[in-house]
Amino acid sequence: MRRSILLVMIGAGLLMTGAPRAATPADLASVMAKVKVTYRKLVSFAANYQRTTRSQTMGPTGPTTRISRASGKMYFARFGKPGRWGKVMVRLDQEAPREEKLMSDGQYLWWYRPWQQKAYQYNVARHSGSLRPVMDFLQGLSGLENSFRISWHKQKKLAPGRYAIIIEPKSPRPDLKYMVFYLAKKDLLLKGFLMVNFMGTKTEYAFTKIVTTRKLKPSFFRFKRPRGVRIIRPRATRRPRR
Repeated sequence: MRRSILLVMIGAGLLMTGAPRAATPADLASVMAKVKVTYRKLVSFAANYQRTTRSQTMGPTGPTTRISRASGKMYFARFGKPGRWGKVMVRLDQEAPREEKLMSDGQYLWWYRPWQQKAYQYNVARHSGSLRPVMDFLQGLSGLENSFRISWHKQKKLAPGRYAIIIEPKSPRPDLKYMVFYLAKKDLLLKGFLMVNFMGTKTEYAFTKIVTTRKLKPSFFRFKRPRGVRIIRPRATRRPRR
């Protein structure tokens, strides 16, 4: 059964080498300070993505690794001005192996599955899950340091010119054991990230054709229900009756 972008990104509750020399905490502090400066100015982020998910399953002869792949486009934007930012919005348009959309306008999150003629609506505050650290990173860490331990990720293989920074939750959470961000050393551009949950499932996103100057409107991140599509709202996110 193919994994959906929603299950990969928010869970139930979304290359590798060490640095060319021994990286120190002082190096990390310097890089993270630059990340804050760079991303706190970021207005938008758009990129093509390739997603690879590796999970352990029990087969007839024992444990086996199951691999699934998907591709599409990711968009991130926030509105307002530096120092006075408003809502943060994100959108993933999965194109293969079949169309799905994950959209958030900062208040609600919609998961649209066209072949089912259904769209699920969630409250962002309750269901952002593993998507939240990515959004926080793109905002210039935005409180990430309060909830996660941040360090260099020691790896045996990594694409040249990359940093690998790992974040680990300070308090255990079932949907996320740790996450690794891959950054270009030249300009600190986010090239991808890896998520690992406590079940050992590894989901990696690799970005290409990255654009940080695209002007996006709030309406781009709001789901517009096509004719015949049913909106499903879990009880916790249903609007109060008037």
